[in-house]
Amino acid sequence: MYRIIAATIAALCLWTLGTQAAEPLRAVARLDVERSGVVDTKRGAQIDMAMNVSVPFRVFTLTEPARVILDFQEIDWAGIAVDRWTDAHAIRSVRYGTYRVGWSRMVLDLSRPMVVETVEMTTGDAPHLQVRLGQATPEEFAIASGAPPGVIWATTVTEDPKVTGNGPLRVAIDPGHGGIDPGAILIEPEGRNTAPAVLAAALRAHTEDPDAVLLVAPSDHVVPDVAAFQNAVARGLEAVEQG
Repeated sequence: MYRIIAATIAALCLWTLGTQAAEPLRAVARLDVERSGVVDTKRGAQIDMAMNVSVPFRVFTLTEPARVILDFQEIDWAGIAVDRWTDAHAIRSVRYGTYRVGWSRMVLDLSRPMVVETVEMTTGDAPHLQVRLGQATPEEFAIASGAPPGVIWATTVTEDPKVTGNGPLRVAIDPGHGGIDPGAILIEPEGRNTAPAVLAAALRAHTEDPDAVLLVAPSDHVVPDVAAFQNAVARGLEAVEQG
């Protein structure tokens, strides 16, 4: 039921924008930072985003960690007041930036499971997006979460990643490379250089699997020969397994 609601919300968002034939959508919307933010409500939380023009958008939730995703084509985040987004008890932290070329993303980490109940976009001279979140059980949140399908949001994958082994895959990176929606990726809360980052990743991996193996790449690398790199990793893994 919740997944159907989430998919319907995404479809309505795009349908509403598609009916505005008399009002062409521009490339970048400017956020009205004084009229935008999050407030707590009796049922959960309310997200308000005021902007100068309407742009395509979608809203959905993801798990691990629990978070609300707002994607736009596209928004200028200049001047945003972070405290207007994190003063609400329902929100632990906020991240925002470029999702990919031409697209913007805001990620709101939730302090407890909440599902998207309503999404309203007011158009015209003063476009305004309002999203209402309602408290849910962990099971309801898990069912409702997941990115809705959509052709215009699709990204191109040139090659399937090659992963060996049956254990979970974890990637640990520093704050400068984490992007705005790390998901299962581990990110330092603040820069402490390579050694502490590797230690944090090792401790996390050990708690999940005492036999976990880490591949550490402490610098940015260009890998022109992917096959050679994969072979080198495979040989290293064989050495680890042999003790």
